[in-house]
Amino acid sequence: MLNMRAPISVFLAIFLFLLSACEKAVVAEEQEQEAEQGEETPGSINGNSIPGTFVTVRQAQWKAEGEQVCVCGYIVASATKSMENADFYPPFAGSTAIVIADEKVDVDNFIYDTDEDLFTVCLTHSKSMRAALNMESHPELWNRKIVICGTRATYLGCTGMKNAYAYRLVDNEN
Repeated sequence: MLNMRAPISVFLAIFLFLLSACEKAVVAEEQEQEAEQGEETPGSINGNSIPGTFVTVRQAQWKAEGEQVCVCGYIVASATKSMENADFYPPFAGSTAIVIADEKVDVDNFIYDTDEDLFTVCLTHSKSMRAALNMESHPELWNRKIVICGTRATYLGCTGMKNAYAYRLVDNEN
């Protein structure tokens, strides 16, 4: 009678090896796709270590409440108390919040139909950040690209960020 255990054991070992090799290739492919979508590992901003990667405003909408997130977008408005009070065009009022979006404000074609296009950012956690980023004092920041990091939260009745702890203004493209 033949011993069938040895060939089956060899077959299972080869199968498991091939299965694990395929999994590594899929993970590497997913990481390449994320890199092609513009995400990057930031290192640090303003001397603060940045966890994770930058995401777009649209991607930040799907992050869990309480999750640390770094969002890259354009400063498109200031807001006070609620999004109903948001100023998308100068003059800007209020120094406690900015609103960012994946696209700049187009003065000829207002593009923000829903709150899904917008991400509110509370500036009250840091006095220096509030002084540097509020649009009432700095209208030149309108349509300026920014990477900002903090805690994903509901703010001003929308998906947004509280406890912002780091930011970097990005040079605008020509």
